[in-house]
Amino acid sequence: MRKEKGVYIDLSKLANLRKKLGTELVAKVGIMGSDATALHKESVTKYNTETGKPYKTAGSSTYLTNAELGVIHEFGSASRNIPIRSFLRMPLMEKSKEIVKMLGNKDVMDLIKKGEVVQVFRLIGLKGEQIVDRAFQTQGFGHWPALKPQTVDAKGSSSPLIDTGQLRRSITSTVDKA
Repeated sequence: MRKEKGVYIDLSKLANLRKKLGTELVAKVGIMGSDATALHKESVTKYNTETGKPYKTAGSSTYLTNAELGVIHEFGSASRNIPIRSFLRMPLMEKSKEIVKMLGNKDVMDLIKKGEVVQVFRLIGLKGEQIVDRAFQTQGFGHWPALKPQTVDAKGSSSPLIDTGQLRRSITSTVDKA
């Protein structure tokens, strides 16, 4: 399992924007609020009694909250033999230029000129949510380690981090004071 090294993202343009706008607002993207404390449900394979075909359904709680499960996948777990599959840090770092580019969009510039600072930060948060969702769709933009064959057999899918979809749906954004 690889160790994470320090990460630096040049977000000076965003910092300069905050300074120019005279705001201490930040856009946060992640597992927040009641979604963070919701118990994660494991997927259970059941079989249609008429056709015999398998289908997935939410089963009992895993006794992990969405936030706890997120930490396990975000940083990996040596004790559980789970590799790092960053669905927040890596995607947002890798695609941070998309957020900066969005700030140059005419509609966003109009909001800035009108002083609609909170709305601009909401858009930044929504863009972050979109990036994270694309990471789930693309197996971390191709960076996530593949599942082991026995895991694929057990869950019936080769897609990492997508079982019930509950973790993925728990990603939201909010605008707060720094």
